Amino acid sequence: MQNQDDNTPQLRDHIYDGIQEYDQKLPNWWLFTWYITIVFFVIYWLGYYQFKMIATDEQIIDTAIAKIDDVRKKELESIDDKKLWAMSQDPVVVAAGKATFMAADKCVVCHGADAMGKKTHPENLTLVGLPLADQEWKYGGKPLDVLKLVRKGSPDVTKGMPAWEPVLGTKRCVEVTAYIMSLHKEGEPVTVAPDAPPAGGAPAAAPVAGATPAAAAPPAAPLAPMPAVAPTTLEGQIAEGQKVYMAVCFACHQPTGMGLPGMFPPLAGSDWVNAPKPDRLIRIVLQGISGPITLNGAPFNTPAPIMPPQSAVLNDSQIAWALTYVRNSFGNKADAVTPEQVKAIRDSEKRALPWTEADIKLIPDR
Repeated sequence: MQNQDDNTPQLRDHIYDGIQEYDQKLPNWWLFTWYITIVFFVIYWLGYYQFKMIATDEQIIDTAIAKIDDVRKKELESIDDKKLWAMSQDPVVVAAGKATFMAADKCVVCHGADAMGKKTHPENLTLVGLPLADQEWKYGGKPLDVLKLVRKGSPDVTKGMPAWEPVLGTKRCVEVTAYIMSLHKEGEPVTVAPDAPPAGGAPAAAPVAGATPAAAAPPAAPLAPMPAVAPTTLEGQIAEGQKVYMAVCFACHQPTGMGLPGMFPPLAGSDWVNAPKPDRLIRIVLQGISGPITLNGAPFNTPAPIMPPQSAVLNDSQIAWALTYVRNSFGNKADAVTPEQVKAIRDSEKRALPWTEADIKLIPDR
């Protein structure tokens, strides 16, 4: 380093490609910023990686979710049937609930504008939801029963009613329940649906005076039990996957894999299904997907949630076999999915809300 006045530009004698170098001392502010950065890095590295004194992103997210759950729990503790009936008479609450119910991608899609679903419109194949405005109830007719169904989804995994609380939040679920109950009168007679679960299963209809139970029908067939020995051949995995598909998936995607036009996308010939890597498909089954998608290069717009999450319903093997079946049926041909692939994504992907196409396309599929 040459002796120099700090304020006077100095040049080195060395020249390279016609360029002569400055020989200047860096400003103190720059040097101290650099030194502080080095010290901060060392302290942070020790605190985060060695002594575990700094919370990880996963811990921060878990803490935030726990706080949200606590708030939600406190909100629900203050709600009972009496308060929900009162809310069903409040024009402001009912209007808010109706606005959510009638939104293009919410309840109206499956239950219809009159909240009667397929009962009054059997010709409309997209109205797959149960009627909500008559006096027949499958899972209980008390306001808290309805609220639980809106929040947590259908106990019958074959029907596809998703849990709406992760999407709407507790407040809007309560408002939707108030709107549904506004279509009824407190104390009205209640009829138990013919296909209502037996006692000891899901909640039965409300025990209202004057109720007239109908003859009970057998409940929907449950998932086939897990095989004693996991199949090791592709044919065996496909056979097990077909059982899962016909118990859980066929109602929306149909036994032919062709879905329902404008409602549920087809799986036959789908570029999503036939992708070289199944990572996106696994995430869709685990966490669900909502909103419009692009299917084979063309927009597929649907007012319904395309895929409810199945992580709480199906284990790793059932998801792997079902996807293997879909990827090797309906004219599709793609590699099998293994339970290990599903487990790795289930363990690493901590997503609370369903995917959107924009988000999930950040995941490589080839």
